[in-house]
Amino acid sequence: MLTLSFSSPVQVENGGLFISPGFGHHPNRVIASHELIFVRSGRLVLIEEGRRLELGAGQSLILFPGRRHRSGEDYRKGLSFYWIHFKPAQQRGLSDSFCIPQIATVERPERMIEIFHHFLGEQEAGSLNPKQANLLLLLLLTEAARERKRNGAMLSTGPAARAAVIIARDFRKSLRPLDVARELRMNPDYLGRIFRRAFGHTLTEAIHREQIREARTLLRDNSHNVEEVARACGFADSRYFRRLFRRHQGISPLRYRNLHTRLHITTH
Repeated sequence: MLTLSFSSPVQVENGGLFISPGFGHHPNRVIASHELIFVRSGRLVLIEEGRRLELGAGQSLILFPGRRHRSGEDYRKGLSFYWIHFKPAQQRGLSDSFCIPQIATVERPERMIEIFHHFLGEQEAGSLNPKQANLLLLLLLTEAARERKRNGAMLSTGPAARAAVIIARDFRKSLRPLDVARELRMNPDYLGRIFRRAFGHTLTEAIHREQIREARTLLRDNSHNVEEVARACGFADSRYFRRLFRRHQGISPLRYRNLHTRLHITTH
């Protein structure tokens, strides 16, 4: 467990994004700094002091200085992860501290990715000053400290939980609340009421959240134009997609892409 105090900021060294070519392995080494790793996709397996550390997409890892770590398996195609080396300043007290588990399944992986992209974009542009870098790292570490907590509704086998599963599975298919209700053989109004009680938002909002989340991922990958992204996320009308994206993100899809495509990609 890494414990940090808000009154004692961290000192960032450097960071990057590793995208696996489908071969190779993590170096066998002992580093003098801490390292925050966040897996964007695929699986990362490391051995630290003889202990196997296995991470999947959406999980973070803290590597500690003075501990030998090495690869637990060769890099596979599809693996990508962000990394930042840093040093915590000397701790003055623990009254305002917070703890980051060494391995955590973060509550908001999209938020982690967005902060990393901002960090790396500024670093690549040469406009990342030390204070800004330290503040962005603190944001990342506080997100890593927010481990995902299971929602009681998601653990249940009730209709609200089943509706959420259908939405996560089928949102790319121009899904409507009526389609969800039909699959569950339920009255749409009744399903809408119990879903909102369970999750705090409507079925339509849940569908839009999944669609916009997927759109952000596709836009950051920069391999499709906006119309293709709209279709891939279940929108037949790209103009409606643009309006909805702007409503959720505050900027257009093209502007979002331009802000998130400058990356420092490394071989780690």
